[in-house]
Amino acid sequence: RAGFLFAQPMAPYSPSNPAPNPAPTAMSGPALLEGADWFDANWMWFSAVLCPLSLLAICLASTGSTAQKLRNPYVVGWLSVPFYLSHQVEEHGYDVRGWRYAFVPGFNHGVGATLFKECQNLGHTACPVDPKMTTYINVAAIWMGFSVTMLLAHYLGGRYAHLGFFSWGTSIVNAFGGHLLPWVFDGYNAGAVQSIFMFVFGVFFISQHGCRFASLCLLNGLLFHGIAFGAGVNIVLKGFAPQEVEVLFCVGSATLIPLAL
Repeated sequence: RAGFLFAQPMAPYSPSNPAPNPAPTAMSGPALLEGADWFDANWMWFSAVLCPLSLLAICLASTGSTAQKLRNPYVVGWLSVPFYLSHQVEEHGYDVRGWRYAFVPGFNHGVGATLFKECQNLGHTACPVDPKMTTYINVAAIWMGFSVTMLLAHYLGGRYAHLGFFSWGTSIVNAFGGHLLPWVFDGYNAGAVQSIFMFVFGVFFISQHGCRFASLCLLNGLLFHGIAFGAGVNIVLKGFAPQEVEVLFCVGSATLIPLAL
């Protein structure tokens, strides 16, 4: 079914009469999830389970000492998956304040309202992202996109063995631009604490192969967010495509951009 954004009637807002944008509270997330599909309200708990299981699988499937494993491009690439899964739990499960599903209301109120001016007309509660769109972005980009990228790394081998490092570039850009910078200027946001670790580990990993390679990884992160999130969400907001098209944008960007770079 259509997401919240398109299931509700158009609000009577306009540029001269913009939608109200009150600061989110601890109840904003639960209120947004009222009436959401079961999976849209609970997918992050799958991330909570998959995170330690995937980390254990990586450790058991790789050989050598810890130092040797961290020099293995396949190990480092796969590590981007459990790191981001843990990030999703703080973002969309419970954050460090104990707020449930806090990232979406906070994003729609702050960064989302700044980047997507259409929300002045559509209303900020579920714009630019609602629970359905949030599910599509997170499941498609991380569960599917990051994993497919690593499967391609194994299949293609050679210089493509480092494809997973580009997923770290995406993680770094998300951590820094989506969480740490807003934390500095606007205060804590859901996912910011885990972003410290994701950012530090990500920078460490991509910097091991020189500045040019690290720059390409970061470029990948910028392109991913610009195409998968910026272009994809804009196309949906403007009514040119259903929300399901965001799955194609996320999986395509997560896998094809690293191959091109």
